[in-house]
Amino acid sequence: MLRVQQEKFRQQQEAMRAAAANNVANYPNMQNLTFQQYLQLLVYADDVNMLGENSQTIRENTEILLEASKAISLEVNPEKTNYMIMSRDQNIVRNGNIKIGDLSFEGVEKFKYLGATVTNINDTREEIKRRINMGNACYYSVEKLLSSSLLSKNLKVRIYKTVISPVVLYGCETWTLTLREEQRLRVFENKVLRKIFGAKRDEVTGEWRKLHNAELHALYSSPDIIRNIKSRRLRWAGHVARMGESRNAYRVLVGRPKGKRPLGRPRRRWEDNIKMDLREVGYDGRDWINLAQDRDQWRAYVRAAMNLRMKNYGGTDTGDSQLISRHPVILPASRASTSMVKAPYSHPTVITENPRKDVTKPTENKKPVPDDVIETID
Repeated sequence: MLRVQQEKFRQQQEAMRAAAANNVANYPNMQNLTFQQYLQLLVYADDVNMLGENSQTIRENTEILLEASKAISLEVNPEKTNYMIMSRDQNIVRNGNIKIGDLSFEGVEKFKYLGATVTNINDTREEIKRRINMGNACYYSVEKLLSSSLLSKNLKVRIYKTVISPVVLYGCETWTLTLREEQRLRVFENKVLRKIFGAKRDEVTGEWRKLHNAELHALYSSPDIIRNIKSRRLRWAGHVARMGESRNAYRVLVGRPKGKRPLGRPRRRWEDNIKMDLREVGYDGRDWINLAQDRDQWRAYVRAAMNLRMKNYGGTDTGDSQLISRHPVILPASRASTSMVKAPYSHPTVITENPRKDVTKPTENKKPVPDDVIETID
């Protein structure tokens, strides 16, 4: 029975791809399927995503898709199909149904596409919030295992890495993180780690208390959740930067939208996060796309981003902080202006390409002044 369902599902996927291909092939004007030189038709399995500059383009393309689907005995489910308007104009009507032919499609402010939430303001905060909620649900499903005294702490950490962490970090390569989102992710991970490592008896009062953040980081030998996100984001950025110019992902990366930005401070972009991550590991250049063409050098920066930690001298997570690596990392000297090799919980040591000599002049050994030379002034 399962094999029959899988075969039927495969046939539906092939039919949907054929319908989408027929939509493109039979469209009389291919220019309406492109916007700023990008093809506005995304097809993955049985999920079809159509984009347009205006509602009229969406109507025309949807009508052709409906006709192509009927030709191969397929129908579009209006209950599972939505449309969304993305615009800077706050006064525009974003909700409401749109009717195409005999079908009516609901207008929404967000929808889920390939497991990720897409909003009408192109913001990833909603997706990060949903991922944390899904991670909480997964955490409570294995909470008894994490608090069990029959399992070792190493096994509990493996449960966290293989069961909970992949749910939270799905699609994190495309996230644009701010300090607020980073703090929320750290709070979630610290909650799981406190359940794994348990409480600690205070040496002074003799009472049991929760582990502090610095104590958790000392017990947890793996990189934290933010280090994982930044490393994965850099790895994906290098992969996209090495794509050819014909690939849509590369064209979106290097493309620049037309028009003017509104007044006020612009929002943080995904590329801004990439530059900040590279700056943390010692690369101050601007042309990171050219840097990513060298796989070995880019891989060194990815590993450095994974092993790097943020910690201050006082052992807490606030205040002035320094960059600390769990393992010594040597960055390529040909690209980085400075390469930092740092031991855990120690002051950073900076190694430059051309180390300068110590310019501090030694203190001259002055001869002591004889007593008879010193004059006493009343």
